[in-house]
Amino acid sequence: MRGVDFVDNLECSEEIKVIPIKSNQSIAESNLMLLPFVSVQSTNVKILKRTWKSNGVERGLVVKGSADLGVPTTKDLDTLLALFRIMIRNMGFKYEYNINTNTANFDSPKVNFTFCELAKEMGYNKFSGQIKNIIEKSLKRLNETTIYSTLSGSIRDSEKGEYITEFNGEESFRIICDLKMYSYSRIKASGQKIGNSEVVKENTSLTIHNFFFKNICNNYFKIYDYSKYLELRLGISKKLFLLLNQWSHGYQKYLTYQVMYDMLGLEIKNKTDVYYHNKQIKKAFNELIKAKFIDSFKEKKNKEGINIIFDAKLTNGAKFLDKYTTDSSVVAKLRELGIPYDDITRYYRLDNQDYVRGLLRYYEFQLDNNKIVKKENNGIAFLITGLERENYDLEGFM
Repeated sequence: MRGVDFVDNLECSEEIKVIPIKSNQSIAESNLMLLPFVSVQSTNVKILKRTWKSNGVERGLVVKGSADLGVPTTKDLDTLLALFRIMIRNMGFKYEYNINTNTANFDSPKVNFTFCELAKEMGYNKFSGQIKNIIEKSLKRLNETTIYSTLSGSIRDSEKGEYITEFNGEESFRIICDLKMYSYSRIKASGQKIGNSEVVKENTSLTIHNFFFKNICNNYFKIYDYSKYLELRLGISKKLFLLLNQWSHGYQKYLTYQVMYDMLGLEIKNKTDVYYHNKQIKKAFNELIKAKFIDSFKEKKNKEGINIIFDAKLTNGAKFLDKYTTDSSVVAKLRELGIPYDDITRYYRLDNQDYVRGLLRYYEFQLDNNKIVKKENNGIAFLITGLERENYDLEGFM
């Protein structure tokens, strides 16, 4: 009997499903999508130091770049994401997923490529020696970069299900390693025959660092629309795109400016910085609208953050913006809820029509989301309080 159980468990643990990935999509390890390890500045920065709060816990990291090339920038992020794209392409745009162990089977952390292939995946329309030089420097910068997890940890280990402050007893880890590049000049100098594209690809490779690759295999990655990423030009737009792919659930999301400063790695020293960075963030959101990644966005009245709308139709429906647009519909609803005509004329006036209409929508929204205890009176006390005091924040419902 025990033997049968063992066989049954073994067969169960091998329940494999092949997951296809669309030709316009790609993947990326989730830490690398979230963390502010790249500089949004175009200047050569040698060391980045970042601290932020997440769920009330202060986290941080230090990024030490190449001695001569500095830390990675958003251009190097382009290179890194293109490498993941090639990895998926080499696997035929699919991977195996073990349903029972919640793990994904990716072939290998080693990625073979040609510079021409990498340039194409990065969105270059043509290939040249200048582009090759740009990509070569980008690869070297990524290869020589070291990330240190500090404070309470900023890097998530998916296998352990926790944040780490040390990596295998050390305090640092890399992004890519074992970089090998086919050198035409060395081949020519040695008198050897220049190889074809297959030979070049076989001898040009790198390895995704084992930590990040293990996270991918432990299902800590995101499938996203790579074609939309390629449409973006601003570095802040690209980082926001990756962050929102990780964070967005539903039709809208609210982000404070402070969270965006932290995750984008923007330093705020004075009011001028606030004005400049807020302007750049809004410019980035406009680019996300142009790329049709989001429908719209709206800055909060208190200027503390931005509400991002992914699907305006769902938002309007969810917030009942199509309801209570006429006097008769407002009066009918108030009567339905048991409010006498005398009170209706007192609560619903020419000077507050928008507020009452918004309040009725807000009331229904709260009921639908179980934020009001219905009981027998159907949460009517909540509505009456809003009518009497007119002090509810109804932004988004009016």
